Amino acid sequence: MRAPRSLRIFAAWGFLLLPGVCCGQLPAAAETRRDVAPQSGPLSLPARESAAAFSATAPLPGARARGAETEFGEQRIVQRRAHVEPWSASAGVDLYHTDNAALTPANEQQDWYLRYGFTAAYTNRVKGPVFFDVSLQHYLFRYAEYDILDFDLTRLETGFLLQLPWLADSFFASRYRLEYLTEPGMGSALFTNHTVDLSLQKVWKISRGQQLFAGASANLALATDPGGGARDEYALSAGYSLRLTERLTAGLSYRGSYYRYREGERDDWNHIFAAGLTYDFTDWLRVGLNASYTRNISSAAFGDYENFVPGGGLLLRLAF
Repeated sequence: MRAPRSLRIFAAWGFLLLPGVCCGQLPAAAETRRDVAPQSGPLSLPARESAAAFSATAPLPGARARGAETEFGEQRIVQRRAHVEPWSASAGVDLYHTDNAALTPANEQQDWYLRYGFTAAYTNRVKGPVFFDVSLQHYLFRYAEYDILDFDLTRLETGFLLQLPWLADSFFASRYRLEYLTEPGMGSALFTNHTVDLSLQKVWKISRGQQLFAGASANLALATDPGGGARDEYALSAGYSLRLTERLTAGLSYRGSYYRYREGERDDWNHIFAAGLTYDFTDWLRVGLNASYTRNISSAAFGDYENFVPGGGLLLRLAF
């Protein structure tokens, strides 16, 4: 028996917000299975290190910075490289426990869920401080008990990054994003969302291996099906990253968001706190443990919920 379509879409939105959608060092992220994929915060290899003379690492948890492994606002740290590696490909698997699988205000149900999939990306300099960026991600979410919540997520993002010379270590990004949720196995469509994403992120290096990061973003809906899920999102995020050893890194982050739904009188305030540890066995293999707590306060009673998600995962990544 499948859950009603409206419930499945609602649950989806919440999960996409979740701090980490694929190994994103701290859950961040976090990002529609209820609002699109249970709050989790995975560990991530720099979600898309990059090209044209620069690379990025992701100290911020799963919220999103560029790429699917990001859903909350993953922070990118850019630095010079000896050679260009514009292409990257990664595959990851994460296992999480949630104390509120359907993100409901009452009668919360616990469950375990598995998230696994891949990301392919290309980032390269166009000219001067301008970079072109495109990525394709496909991830599957599978629950141990409540399989009615299972779904597949495909996300396409493309746009430009602008390095701001007057703000060291900061980037402005403008992207188009398509999110497509389906029943398991690329079945019938559950949710389709076209948006424009604008963001600004900056890093403050305190000392070697220690840094603070912050960001602001606006995600504006262009076309959404079903229309009831259309919303504009405005968010602020901040975090702290500390390299404990050459291979072990710890991090903390917070993301606060305001959601304005296009239909109905609904407004949400969403808060996500995340913490995590990651260990790099090699340049291409990372494992991590993390946990996130989410509190959503909505003008619609059914939209209020709390969720705690601990877990961990494995990420493999290649750049060329």
